[in-house]
Amino acid sequence: MLLVSGCPSYAQIAPPKFKIFQTKDGLELNSVYSIAQGSGGYMWLGSGIGIQRFNGYRFEKWNDGVQPSRAAYDIYEDAEHRIWVSNPGSLYRFQPGSKTYELLTFPAPKNYSYRLEFLKEDQSNIWFYVHSIGFSCYEKESGKLKSLIRFDSVYKPIRNQNQLQSVAVLQNGNFWTINNNDADPLSISFDGKTLSVKSFQINHWGEIKGMIPVKQGVLVLGTKQTAVCKEGNLDSPLLVLSKNNIPGNHNRWFTYIRTNVKDPNAILFPGNDGIYQFNESTLKLDLYLKSDISENVSRQMVFALSEDANGNIWIGKDVGNGLLLFNPNKSVFKQLNAPPERFSIVYSMCSDPDGNIYAGNFEMGINQFNKEGKWLRHFEIPFTELNQPISPRSIHYVGKKCLLIKSLTGKLFLLHTKSGKVDDITPILPLSTLLNPVSFDGNIEAVSENKWLITKGQHLISLEEKKGKFIATIVKEIKSEFPLSIVRHKDSSIYVSTINKLYVLQGTRFDSIPLPRSCHIKDLHFAKNGTMWLATTSGIDLFAGGKYQKTLSTATGLLNDYVYGILEDSSGRHWFSTNRGLGSIDNNNTIHFYSEEDGVQGEEFDTQSFCYGANNELYFGGVKGITGFDPSKLLNQKRKTAIMITSVTINGQDHPFKLTGNTLSLELDYHQTNIGIELSLTDFANTSGNRFVYKIDNMGIDWVQLNQTHFIQTSLQPGTYRFIIKGSSDGASWTPEFIATIVIHQAWWKTNLFIGFIILLVIIGIALLFRFFSNRRLERKMQELKTLNEIQKERERIGRDLHDNIGAYTTSLLANIDAIEKKLPEKTSLQPLKEDAQEILGTVRETIWILKNESRPLEDFIDSYKMYVNKMIQHLPFIKFECTENVEGSMDLSPVQCLHLNRILQELAQNTLKHSNATAIYTSFHLKEHFSFTYYDNGITYNLEQVTKGDGLNNIEYRANEINFSIQTEEADGHLIWTFKQL
Repeated sequence: MLLVSGCPSYAQIAPPKFKIFQTKDGLELNSVYSIAQGSGGYMWLGSGIGIQRFNGYRFEKWNDGVQPSRAAYDIYEDAEHRIWVSNPGSLYRFQPGSKTYELLTFPAPKNYSYRLEFLKEDQSNIWFYVHSIGFSCYEKESGKLKSLIRFDSVYKPIRNQNQLQSVAVLQNGNFWTINNNDADPLSISFDGKTLSVKSFQINHWGEIKGMIPVKQGVLVLGTKQTAVCKEGNLDSPLLVLSKNNIPGNHNRWFTYIRTNVKDPNAILFPGNDGIYQFNESTLKLDLYLKSDISENVSRQMVFALSEDANGNIWIGKDVGNGLLLFNPNKSVFKQLNAPPERFSIVYSMCSDPDGNIYAGNFEMGINQFNKEGKWLRHFEIPFTELNQPISPRSIHYVGKKCLLIKSLTGKLFLLHTKSGKVDDITPILPLSTLLNPVSFDGNIEAVSENKWLITKGQHLISLEEKKGKFIATIVKEIKSEFPLSIVRHKDSSIYVSTINKLYVLQGTRFDSIPLPRSCHIKDLHFAKNGTMWLATTSGIDLFAGGKYQKTLSTATGLLNDYVYGILEDSSGRHWFSTNRGLGSIDNNNTIHFYSEEDGVQGEEFDTQSFCYGANNELYFGGVKGITGFDPSKLLNQKRKTAIMITSVTINGQDHPFKLTGNTLSLELDYHQTNIGIELSLTDFANTSGNRFVYKIDNMGIDWVQLNQTHFIQTSLQPGTYRFIIKGSSDGASWTPEFIATIVIHQAWWKTNLFIGFIILLVIIGIALLFRFFSNRRLERKMQELKTLNEIQKERERIGRDLHDNIGAYTTSLLANIDAIEKKLPEKTSLQPLKEDAQEILGTVRETIWILKNESRPLEDFIDSYKMYVNKMIQHLPFIKFECTENVEGSMDLSPVQCLHLNRILQELAQNTLKHSNATAIYTSFHLKEHFSFTYYDNGITYNLEQVTKGDGLNNIEYRANEINFSIQTEEADGHLIWTFKQL
């Protein structure tokens, strides 16, 4: 047996910083009895009135319907992702994502509120430890709880059941518990079928408070010793780790966790002085988190421990601060702490050749720390400015063990670090510079071993040490700018910035460098590659060769645009302080950021409060202290996290959803277009630093940054959308892509099926309408044909009657005229009477022809017209008749057209013979695209507007309208020309 005597070797660590959750943050009670992380990334928390689910941002009540007086002492997620919860006297479980529970009960002694503890799950069963009573299991195949295997079945009576405090699940699957009865201590083992009991010597252990299975056996924690034992053998420990009371005397049930992320060999458990760590590899027992005045994490206060998937340690406490989160990565940052009475806001910083750090405080002198960060001493500055204590705005190590100090108003002091003596050397400044006290942002810049540059008001001043004395000289006065702020020296060039401008002084030349925008420059830094970095109140501006290159801001990944100072580490990475923590940028423009939750002094840093330390360490100061770190160690802390979808809202209402691996699928109706997705990360250590980006696939849109929010809120039209989402808790380590596929179905009346159906109905409707109207047209056509047929028959009847009656009478009249003419004297002629009778006969024949409804070629019509005119003037030799034809193609005239055109031409010819005294008649016919004809004579011209229209002229207009012909009349060469055109 190996005995390790004395106290355990406690780790020398700074007091831990916890992220604290209380009722004001959403906890139902400031007492947390159980903690477990589910497969979905949520933290499940049990309290005295039920359980809650935590997503990193908010606590969600999950005990709807559960008796509020029941405490949730243990929480377990099984292989089917059901959540099991035990409370005194009962067991209940929730289906995945459901708040509806099933209640299961054990047979137990009356009036006994037993506590259940989940032990293990195998292929067939889920095993429980019923405290101080026995073991039982839930049989998966039958879905029932099996009967209790009771301790009192093998040993009667167990005098003090409450002394059965802890149970260990051994590597072989057996259970082992201990009865702490002083008179008859028992070791009880269970192999899944049979209980076995063995006595042991309690006096070596005092009271055993806990047991933890380890690789070497079982770690047993007693009030008199802590040791590693073989299963079932407490009388001969394998290794005694301590003779002190590690677990403490409190009777609270025992809890522990085996860390899987930070150190797979570590086991954490609460004890007398805080939380202890046992390393299975080194077999060392150390104090991991020590209790202090601000936070008691001893076994007396700690109910539950849990490690999440990112290595964060969750601590559930009985009272006070109910839930604590400890981020192990915080230990990478070193905090430089001075006594509270010697500390104020860090206003300036520098280091000396030995690596000591000096920090100037607002109105409270200067603190000195060694290169390990330990506080050494405080220096008072026994002077005042504006009736207030001196505030060292800029400090610089000069000469031999001296600090050059420039105050808030531009006063100069020399601090001798060995003696602590402070000299006021302000009088060396030129008189003209003393009139302006402003020097808020001005730094001290070394030009050579004994020469420095400072600013005061509108003046750039050179300080030079000669034989132990300082001489001040004005280098440049900028009258148009006020106040002067930062100065940097590089390659014999002096760069000076004012509030909104940047200048470079090269010899006697003083040139302005254009800035991309108006901004307050807080610091100038020249990188090793020659790039100039400007820390401003609106981001970081990069210049190369004196020309602006780009701006880094919140729009490109920074957490905050207000940048105080920039330092470059040995690898070329740039570190910068802001109003929201520290950040870094590597040569690939990958950005990391660290907040107070990661272990830095606070969110807000300050101007001139940054410097290099020994061993490549960097230091930044702010309102709460000084943070130091080795960049190489910090960047080795990789964060692994994943996206969590914590809620989905549709049109402002919670919407159920189910995740499949790293994907989310939603199918929505046409009206469900307002979509909200709440995001979180499985790493809860620094939720304030969480950042999310997303893009919609195939939309041609780049990544959208969700600045200072973890909600995607969007309004979408019906369609299929594929959201790609990523998150980061440090700005550099991004989660795998999470895919959210959202399908919004078209309104039923907009679907292709419905549209096709409507089109089909329209086609059928059009076809039916077409058929209906076609039938109507056909019926009308048939009716018209019938009517026309009847009309035609009537015409034929009238034609026959005309032919048989008037025609016969006219023919008889002609015959009688011929007979009478033969009886009259030889010189007597009845020719005019005969011609009239013939004309009547011709008109009757023409009417009969029209009634027969036969068309007539245009050429025949023109010939008929010429015959008519020639016949009219055959006894009038003094009248000349000319008829021209310009006819292209052929045209048939309907009987109606023939009738009306014939009557129009006859009326015109008769008017010429009766009224115009004309000697010539001219008619011309034209057919190309349209048919037209003109008529005029050389007789007396009259104005149609002044002539009272008789039946003849009215008939001409009527007949032209009937056959759709226009009439135009014009006077030319004293003649009235009629033009008729077919429309």
